[in-house]
Amino acid sequence: MRHAAVHTRPGRYGIMGFFGFGKARGIHSASAAERLQALGRLPTSEQRQFLKLAQGDSDAQVRLAAARRLREQALLESLLTHADTDIVAIARQGLAADAGRRIKTLSLAQGHKLLELVDDSGPLAEAVLHNQDPAMRSAAAQRLFALPQPGIQALLNIAIGDSSGTFAQQALPLLTTRSQLKQVIKRAASASVKAAAEAQLDDIREKAAQPSALQLRRQRRHDIAAMAEEAGVVALRHDWQEGSQRLGTLVEEAQAIYDAENDDEEILAAWQRIQRAQELFARRRSEAREAHEALQAFAEGQPDLQQSAQRAQRDELLAALASDDERQQWAARLPLPAAAPQAPVDQEPQAAISPKEEAPALEQVAIDDDALAQLEKEAEALLEWEDHRLAGQHFQKLHKQWMQVLAGTHKDDPRRQPFLDTWGQFKQQRREHREHRDAQQQERAQDMATVVAALEALVDQAAAEPARVQEERRALAARWKAIGNVAPRFLGDLRKRFRAAEAAIDDALASWYQERDWERFAQVPAAEELCGEAEALTAEGSALAGEELLQAVRNLQQRWKGLGQLPRSQNDALWGRFKAGVDAAFAALQPWFDQRDAERAGNVAERQHLIDKLTVVVEDDGVQGLTGSQADRDHERRRQEQVNELQQQWKEAGPVPREQRRDMDRAWKALLDRWYAGRRRQRAQEEAEQAENVPHKEAILQQLRDALRDAEAAQQGLLPGKTLDDVVQRLRQARRDWRSIGFVPKADLQRLREEWDSLNEKLEEACADRLAAEAEAEAANATAKEGICAELAQLLEEERPDWFRDEVGNLRRAWQEVGRVPRAQFKALEQRWRELNDRYEEHCRRVEA
Repeated sequence: MRHAAVHTRPGRYGIMGFFGFGKARGIHSASAAERLQALGRLPTSEQRQFLKLAQGDSDAQVRLAAARRLREQALLESLLTHADTDIVAIARQGLAADAGRRIKTLSLAQGHKLLELVDDSGPLAEAVLHNQDPAMRSAAAQRLFALPQPGIQALLNIAIGDSSGTFAQQALPLLTTRSQLKQVIKRAASASVKAAAEAQLDDIREKAAQPSALQLRRQRRHDIAAMAEEAGVVALRHDWQEGSQRLGTLVEEAQAIYDAENDDEEILAAWQRIQRAQELFARRRSEAREAHEALQAFAEGQPDLQQSAQRAQRDELLAALASDDERQQWAARLPLPAAAPQAPVDQEPQAAISPKEEAPALEQVAIDDDALAQLEKEAEALLEWEDHRLAGQHFQKLHKQWMQVLAGTHKDDPRRQPFLDTWGQFKQQRREHREHRDAQQQERAQDMATVVAALEALVDQAAAEPARVQEERRALAARWKAIGNVAPRFLGDLRKRFRAAEAAIDDALASWYQERDWERFAQVPAAEELCGEAEALTAEGSALAGEELLQAVRNLQQRWKGLGQLPRSQNDALWGRFKAGVDAAFAALQPWFDQRDAERAGNVAERQHLIDKLTVVVEDDGVQGLTGSQADRDHERRRQEQVNELQQQWKEAGPVPREQRRDMDRAWKALLDRWYAGRRRQRAQEEAEQAENVPHKEAILQQLRDALRDAEAAQQGLLPGKTLDDVVQRLRQARRDWRSIGFVPKADLQRLREEWDSLNEKLEEACADRLAAEAEAEAANATAKEGICAELAQLLEEERPDWFRDEVGNLRRAWQEVGRVPRAQFKALEQRWRELNDRYEEHCRRVEA
């Protein structure tokens, strides 16, 4: 049987039935799904089996899967004639991987089929440059140039490396950028190719120098607008022959612009203005011809200018002439009699008026006063418009309506004057606006000249400092663009110089551009590695979560920022891939973010409590007791300790939501600033007080010096002996005053203290006898007070101490009469005496109760 021959290894290609009878399963199963699974278990060495399945299996999926597992070139070539186009595509794909390497050494007869499989520009370019068979080289070049998008690097390699120039000349038209052509000019092996590249580069530069369609349209708008302005001026001239010639030239030039841009509204409006100017010139010329003919007929009739009617007719005909020169010529031909007044030639001729006659009043023609007032109002409103060109067009429309409203009125009718005055104001505004615009244009042109000069200065520096030159060149280009449009009459050759400087910098930076591009390509592996790490953050099996995942994302972001620039062709794709991985990580972190935000929201109350406590401490700035007293100092020390403790608690408190953190930090900082400002004020006040204490202590020292001098004089017998007693009293008073004065600055403390101790020692030595006697007396007083305390204690031991009120009173009087005691025993004796008296008073109160 057919199946029995195949099942040589049970369990590998199929499953044997009971007692060895084969059951049709596995690679020969009737089920396409089982055959597909068995195909996946076959080893790669079963190439013949894959070929059989690819050629003869009934299921398309099985055929495609088998074709994908083929690796041998001969077997793949046998599938090129398969009826299934998908099978053929898989075979071509498999063959193409090795075909590029093989076509470099095969002849056309041997590798023509492989050549058809290669779609990569790189192997085709290698075959063109290095294959020994001319036919194969030609066929490879033909296939390369026929590709929809041949690789630029492959074309560059051919243009540079083809020494014959045959294929390089074909590759050259496909290189369209300046940098590519510059590389060919610099490195091409063929001189003819270099020359062709230079010519092609010149063509590109010439095309780049040509204005764009938008620039050309703007230039045409500007040109035809200038023509319209000139046509309006020419239409009012009186030199009919020259004006006719100039108007004809303007109409021809404007007609060419209008034919090229007949869909542009601005050009159409200017063209219509030129046509109206031509019509106005023709009408004025016709009127002038009629006026000449009328004067000629009047002169041929030999008028009697002594008559007022004839003089009035003469003056009216002269007024109809177009120019003053013509009026002067005709006035000379038709002179008035000597007695008749003659109007100056530079004024409008007026009809001669007899002294007995009055000038006839102008005939008032009825017009629509409301329409005239509305036109005058609209004309005044046009004075406020910023667009003078558009306002001028509206004035022309209003002028037509104004002429219709005033049709039939005399030229000197006063109702004409308001509109004409408004028109004069508008022309003055427009003139001032144009002068201001021209001044701005000149300033822009000066700025452009500065930019061009700076750009030209960079040309010589490009080779030494390419990076800096490139940055400055970009800044200058941005500055050039920001200047705006400038009229050609102000621009001169600045634009041409700017483009020439840019081209020169490009030439100087060509090699640097290439090195920079290679550096950018060198960053691609690192960028791909970062993309992979970003994608792995959320991959299945990743152990990162929470804070660790967030730190990993931030670390990746910092490393991405540390990367250099990437190639433009790959930058968007790599960035999109990295961003997608980071976004996925942030999406996975969202639950953790929500939990963290909830925790931070709970920290708001804690921090607000700290702010409230600090507020209480800061506002508790009152003095406890006397200023500078021990109680006041203790109070300030406790406040400082509280502030330090609150600051530590603030540092240990958890973070709060971002939208509340700034306000809370500001409130906390404001309180601390207020606290330390108060401390600084207090310190300044204390320093001022300490500075004030220095003179007082120096005065006490001076008193001690005087006392020491008196004591020394008394010892020498210069003063009565009782002076030493006075010195001792002065010493005691000085000590009391010294203790009552507060602190002094640290800078003066040691000096004052040393002098104080020295003077005290000298005075104690000088008054040693007196002080020793006083010490003995104080010791005796201490013994007496101890005895009084002992007697009071003995009375308190009695059953009824209250019966001994008189004795207690005597003891109290005796205590008052005893003098001073040594300082070392003073506090202890006073404390014991108070305690005994308190016990006695307490006993008496209990008895009375």
